[in-house]
Amino acid sequence: MRASDALDRIHRSWLSRASHHFARGEELRESFVQLLEQLFNVLRQAVETGDPAWVNRVLDDWVQARTESELQLREVSLDAILAQIHQISYDVARESLEPEDALSLSGALLPVFLHAFQYVSRVEMARNIDHISRELENANNNLKRLDKSKSDFIAIAAHELKTPLTLIEGYAAMLRD
Repeated sequence: MRASDALDRIHRSWLSRASHHFARGEELRESFVQLLEQLFNVLRQAVETGDPAWVNRVLDDWVQARTESELQLREVSLDAILAQIHQISYDVARESLEPEDALSLSGALLPVFLHAFQYVSRVEMARNIDHISRELENANNNLKRLDKSKSDFIAIAAHELKTPLTLIEGYAAMLRD
């Protein structure tokens, strides 16, 4: 059996298991099913063509969907999600197909998932570097602003203290004379 035919046979089971695994609530599950359906379609195309780069478009969307708070908290990366999807694919294939067909499908999916892991790691790393660079730039701007405020305060304080000290020094000199 061709790998794309095997994928078609496990489609419903795969979609159901993955959506229940990742989305606990019913309304969240419905939106997540659409994302999983997109991934499944590009997995099928990648397996049929032998070009794992088909998944890049979906993965780009997933990376861009991550929020700033997720980046700050360093929450679960897409690598972990892809690993779980790969595991679900393997489990469903093993349960739904003959052993030879399951092995063939796993062999066809492995290069696609390896490419996906590498691609997501590279893209997420670039996005994390951009995020950290922005944070560093903001911190640097805050430090510059604080340094200017400190310098302004010292200049004003020195000026304000110099005037009375000059008077005191003058009166002290008159008292000495």
